[in-house]
Amino acid sequence: MREGQWRETQRLLSTMFRKSEHWGQDATGFAAAPVPFKSRNSGDVVWAKHPIPASDLIKTNAAWGSLRRRRCSMVLGHVRWATHGNPKDNRNNHPHVCSGGRYFLVHNGVISNHLDITDRYGLRLRSDCDSEILLRLVENFRNPAA
Repeated sequence: MREGQWRETQRLLSTMFRKSEHWGQDATGFAAAPVPFKSRNSGDVVWAKHPIPASDLIKTNAAWGSLRRRRCSMVLGHVRWATHGNPKDNRNNHPHVCSGGRYFLVHNGVISNHLDITDRYGLRLRSDCDSEILLRLVENFRNPAA
């Protein structure tokens, strides 16, 4: 995408969010990695998640709206159909974020034995969502060969 066309990119991403809304209306979230024009390595991740359908997030979320003016190297989005963890408790919604904000995770699926895995590895979850276990495993075991 050429410089100055980020409004069109954000419009396309918004359309993709709306088209995927039928897969889950319990919650919507995203993480985006802006790339500042003058300093390509200094962008902070912009992210948000709310217990609302994607079409509502697109219309109301200021962080999502700010992407019209920001070049991004990555945008990760998620619409949620809740299986574990009440979506009204925003900790259960995606993306899940590790301490320090280095890793963001979205997952589409069910991990039926997530509590067994939590106990086996002594992990501490911050939500009731089964998907969070994947982030905690990455966070704690970044080098699985070690």
